[in-house]
Amino acid sequence: MGRVRSPNITDYMAGALLANGPIWMWMMALGYFSDWFSALSPALIGGLSLIIYLAGGSLASYLVCNRAERGLLLAALKLVAAEWAFYLMMIISTTPEPSPGQASPPLICFILGGLIGAYLSTRRRLRRPSGD
Repeated sequence: MGRVRSPNITDYMAGALLANGPIWMWMMALGYFSDWFSALSPALIGGLSLIIYLAGGSLASYLVCNRAERGLLLAALKLVAAEWAFYLMMIISTTPEPSPGQASPPLICFILGGLIGAYLSTRRRLRRPSGD
């Protein structure tokens, strides 16, 4: 019987960095272009932040779940843990006074993004012809 393909630690770390890359760029953009962003409503900036968190988590999860032959949900949840760990390290190192309120919205978005990515990966596999 052949070996079952599953993501390794490198896949999870790459996925965590991929999910956090857009978040880091967004945080830097908020700082550099603060004059421009100050004209926007805080609700709009918060909504855009959540969309960026969700998109990063979904893309990373989709790509990592494509590497797994089985256990896509478990792979997605392992990736969520790695994404959140990287996010916490990023927040702790860049924010003078980090708070739990800064850590919870990305965690929720990473969990939802992980589930969305696993779902899309499963859906793609079901559409694929059986010869692939």
